[in-house]
Amino acid sequence: MKAAIIAGCVVLSVLGVPRAHADTKELVICLRSDGLEAWCKPNGVFVADKPTRVPTAVGHKTILLDESGGELPAHIERFRELAKSGDEVEIRGSCPSGCTMIVAYVPADRICFGEWANLQFHMAAYVRESGKVPAPIVTREMFDRYPQNIRTWLLDQGGVEKMTIETMWILPAHELWAMGYRKCGPGPLPTMKNHRVE
Repeated sequence: MKAAIIAGCVVLSVLGVPRAHADTKELVICLRSDGLEAWCKPNGVFVADKPTRVPTAVGHKTILLDESGGELPAHIERFRELAKSGDEVEIRGSCPSGCTMIVAYVPADRICFGEWANLQFHMAAYVRESGKVPAPIVTREMFDRYPQNIRTWLLDQGGVEKMTIETMWILPAHELWAMGYRKCGPGPLPTMKNHRVE
């Protein structure tokens, strides 16, 4: 029953990735909104759609750049896999809706937030022929999976009962740093949705 409820939750559309080639020595790994990894330049522009993970001095690194929302089960699956991988995770730019579940699955000591990063929360929704329908049970399940510091912030905003489908509650990087999340070092700037060259 729960799986059926969660499977109906959808939010924003998925971004595509342009195809190009570049010297992988100057690239970092990015996690696309559809859950697939891709190479991107340090400025955040995707350059290849068949990546190899990027080694760092302490393992591997995955960068989330200006994520979109999408189906909740897909986000949960990729974040479970990311948690298992042991990768360090950099969040740069916006991380809305289902993307916020990253903090529920990847340990806080492996996540950093860039200067322009934020988490964006709203009421989950089912998409029906008649439009979006609020999904408070799914939203409550998401809430229950967040770490305590995120739940406290959400309660301070009014909690699940005050959430709507249309309005995003934005938790900016400086507040996340105050909660104890690390600040990312210099790296890619958040990308613009229309920067892609097909």
